[in-house]
This record gives sequence, C-alpha cells and structure tokens, in this order.
Amino acid sequence: MSYPPKVAAIRQWKSRSEMRAILEGGPGRLVMLNMQDNIAFLRNGPSNGTLTEFMETCHELGTDAYAIIGEADYLPSTHPWGRQRKVILDTPEERIVEITQPTPCGPLTSLEVTHPGQKPARTKMFLEEEADYTAAMALLRELRACRAEVIAHFSAMRQEIGENGFLSIFIPQPMEMFYFILHEQMVYHFLDFPETYRQAMDEVEKTSHFIIDCAAEAGADMVLFGGAGTEVYNPQMIEDHVLRPAIDFDAHCKQLGLFTLMHCCGRTKIYLDNHWFDRFSPTIFESFTPLPLGDVKSPEAAAHQLPPDTFFKGGLSLDTLHRGTPAEVTAEVEAAYRAFGDRRFVLAGTCAVLTGTPRENLLAVTNTAATLETAV
Repeated sequence: MSYPPKVAAIRQWKSRSEMRAILEGGPGRLVMLNMQDNIAFLRNGPSNGTLTEFMETCHELGTDAYAIIGEADYLPSTHPWGRQRKVILDTPEERIVEITQPTPCGPLTSLEVTHPGQKPARTKMFLEEEADYTAAMALLRELRACRAEVIAHFSAMRQEIGENGFLSIFIPQPMEMFYFILHEQMVYHFLDFPETYRQAMDEVEKTSHFIIDCAAEAGADMVLFGGAGTEVYNPQMIEDHVLRPAIDFDAHCKQLGLFTLMHCCGRTKIYLDNHWFDRFSPTIFESFTPLPLGDVKSPEAAAHQLPPDTFFKGGLSLDTLHRGTPAEVTAEVEAAYRAFGDRRFVLAGTCAVLTGTPRENLLAVTNTAATLETAV
C-alpha cells in the first residue's frame, strides 16, 4: 500500500516524549492507526522500506507512529538464525514467497501467497508435525543465547526512530508459537501431542520474558502481546496460554518501565464476563469488536468496564475506514469522541487497517481528531 503525498494532514502527530507523557497520565489524545501493510518490520521481515520511511508515512497521514517489531525481526536476517525470504513466483495474478527459518534441527519452511488487492495468506506453516515443534523449541533456546545480538538489533532500531515515535516489541501469545502455526490447527496439535505442545508453550513464555528484558535494555517504549480472538480456543487453552501469560508479561514489563498493549480482536466478551481485568491492567487494551464480527454489543459500555488506568484503543470500524466516505469516517470519529472522551482513550481501528483503505479516509481520521482536540 502506497500513500504518495497529496493532501497534507493537520500536524497532530506527537513525538516520542509527547506520546510517553500522555500514556503517563498527561493531557492530550493519541491517534494510533495500525497500518500493518505500511509497517516496515512486522512478523515476516522488511515489507515496505526502512523504519525512517515508515515514520515519514505515518507523519504524512498525521497518525502517531509506533513501529511494531515482530518475532521475525528479533534478529537481523543476516544472523545465522535470521529468517530468510525468497520469491519463487511473481506474476500479475499471484506472488509466492518461501520463508525459511533456520533451526538447530534443520530449516522450517512456510509459503506466503499474495493476490492483487489482498493481504498475504499462508498456504503452508512452519509447524505442522510434532517434529516441527521440537525444531522450533531448539531455535528458541538458541535465541535466548543471543542476548547481545538481540539488544544491539533493537538498539539500532531505537536509534533510527529517535523522537519520531515509539519502538514497540510484539510477543505473540504463547499458543500462537511465534506465528509459526495456523490458528485453526492449534487445537488439533493441543490434542494430538499435548505434552510436546505444552513444552513448546513453556519455551515460548521463557523466550518472551527474555525478549522483554532485551527490549527494556535497548530503550524500547512498549511491549505488545496477545493475539486473535478467543473463538478458536478451548477454555483451558485460554486460561493457560493466553490469560496467565498476559498477566505475567504485563507485570514484568511494568517492573522494567515499559508500557504494555494487550491485543485481542474478534470475540472479547469473555474478558468482561470472567472479570479478567480484575487481575491485571495493561497500559492499553485493543479492542472490543462490535457485532457482527465480534461479540460485544456496546464497545462504549465495555470500555467503561476496563480498569480506570487502562487506555481503551479503538472506536473506529475497519469496514467504514475501508469502504466508507470521508464524511462517514468523520462522523464515526466524532461519535467515538462522544462515546469515549470521558476516559483514557486512544483513537484507532479495532485491528490493522485493511489493505486498500483510501488515503483520504485515513486523513479524515487524523484531521477530524486534530480539529476536535483543538476545540477542547
């Protein structure tokens, strides 16, 4: 997705220090559009230029910039354990990329297919057999032996970003095994080889705490954790491999002075029904998805059940951003300010901005927000 300069956004994006001051309780409002297709480093390696170019794109659109460094970029691609990408087919109709992850037990491979106007889809994942889990666990143990390299890599990114925005490190919830696996296969693996599966989850948790330590030492600003909604898991998996690790990650990050963002898209009503937010309070929670895609009837009512010191991140329909007019987007931003303006609130979509979302609609978000902030 490319956004050549056209209409300039009102200068409402904030520097790193300004963003930190707001999350620490100061005045102001953040607008954090998760533009997954524009994030320079997310999950599967560099996708759209450098971090500097990503920051410039965010600022052109007027959104507060937070680069998300995913598990594919804990180490540079040139490292022996770095992930490699190779284009094996590139036509106007289809692009296929083979992704290779070296491990001490031999390489794991995955295939990523992209069609015009669509997000990449995985047709083969790294983890499909029990032996793949053994290889992945060996890799995680090797990663934990690379502390100096990981910190140096994160530090270089922090230096490149400077005051232009946040450096955020993403750790997937353990059951997603660093995005080596398809969501619909997780339950089957949990049943097919439960002991190996649980061992793998333990290794992921250990590695996640290692990454948190490295992020803090490198000067990162925020750690993101969580993943997809709860509809694809059984209740025991949610308790053991989503909720409990999230509580532990949140506590660890806050001990080290890191902000936290808990992500859960899809069906999130279970968080409220089970009073899970009585057990922890991330800096930011993203997000409550309304019907029909989610199961929350009123995101406004749900947001007011969050701990008072937790920011609710959301308020915008990804479908309206993608298919609506600038006027419809403007009306939705105004409605979000009316609904959530009396609590800690980050204006955003419920997840990543959809591929093909018009630039004019993104500008409608940031320019309307800037106008509303000025009017306060």
